[in-house]
Amino acid sequence: MTSTINQVFVNIKDGGLRNVIKPVKNIDFELFDKTKPETTYFRGKPIEGGLWTTDDGYTWTSHIINNLKVVPTFEDKLPKNGKYWEFYNLTAKEPNLYIVDSKEDYNYLLDKYLLEKYLTFNYLNWEGISKDYDGVKLTMKGQEETKRDLFGWEVPQILWFKWVFEEPGTPQQVPFTINLV
Repeated sequence: MTSTINQVFVNIKDGGLRNVIKPVKNIDFELFDKTKPETTYFRGKPIEGGLWTTDDGYTWTSHIINNLKVVPTFEDKLPKNGKYWEFYNLTAKEPNLYIVDSKEDYNYLLDKYLLEKYLTFNYLNWEGISKDYDGVKLTMKGQEETKRDLFGWEVPQILWFKWVFEEPGTPQQVPFTINLV
């Protein structure tokens, strides 16, 4: 049985989609003091790298727009051209995904890939996970059960570590509209 995953990558940068995914990097505790509250913001995802996709693209863009007043750094996620987002439809055939659909699924990652524990905060070894899987998928149910653990995953989505996609077509230009009144 062939397993095909269809996802949408939302491009916010100039230059379009690149088919090389920057390797994920774990947080470096020599650079980030784990006793500082802001360091805990990095507990749920890699410090850099990977390619983030969603089922439709609109879930993520709506989340960004609806939370701009609450999270000012979301302004960095608005389209750089100020006019539209580019939605790339991506298809992966038979990807090796780890699916987080429950707290138990997260606990497996924690048991196998714990990088560091500080107080109640767990930091996963994303570099290790990326060696064993093409990506990690967080479902809606998984997000609800792990939101304190996978902090920073704004919506159900997939973090891809490897380019496993067919050649994407021309992106759909989705108008950028916002009303912050």
